[in-house]
Amino acid sequence: MGSIGERLFNAGESAEAVISGLLNALHDESEDVRRNAADELGDTKASSPTAISGLIAAFTDDSDDVQDEAADALIEIGTLSQATVSTLIESYNNEPDEDVRYGLVDVLGGIGEELVNAGESADIVVSTLIKALNDESKDVRRNAADELGDMGASSPAVIEALTKALNDESKSVRREATKTLEKIETPE
Repeated sequence: MGSIGERLFNAGESAEAVISGLLNALHDESEDVRRNAADELGDTKASSPTAISGLIAAFTDDSDDVQDEAADALIEIGTLSQATVSTLIESYNNEPDEDVRYGLVDVLGGIGEELVNAGESADIVVSTLIKALNDESKDVRRNAADELGDMGASSPAVIEALTKALNDESKSVRREATKTLEKIETPE
């Protein structure tokens, strides 16, 4: 655990109080404090709905570093908890903010990659990434194609969805779908 959590823990605070303190630190004026808080939430494996929501909200932070740490923390937590994955999928399905959906696609792709590397099924993640190929945002669609490629997802449903994405109105989505299909056809 990092310095924020250690200070709270050493002061005799309970695990819940430490997590609460870290969640509050996500709103600090200092970028370093916010980034460290997101990192430490990942270290604590805090999978409560409040912790997950706080980390998802960090996708709207002005700092890319804070957003990246929040994503890394959610990947770390999500690989350990099916309930967290379900919460992330539900959040994607209900999220109006394009930047947050983009971040959730990153996280789900990262979790899927970890699951595949561990020899586990990533089907629940793959189905959401396929859905994301139809997102209203071209950036989210492109990111979904990229994440499917990074995971090495190659089911018939993935190939069908990526083939459909070859006709997307966005050149960047078409390009990413092409790259991903090429990865699937010629695995490393």
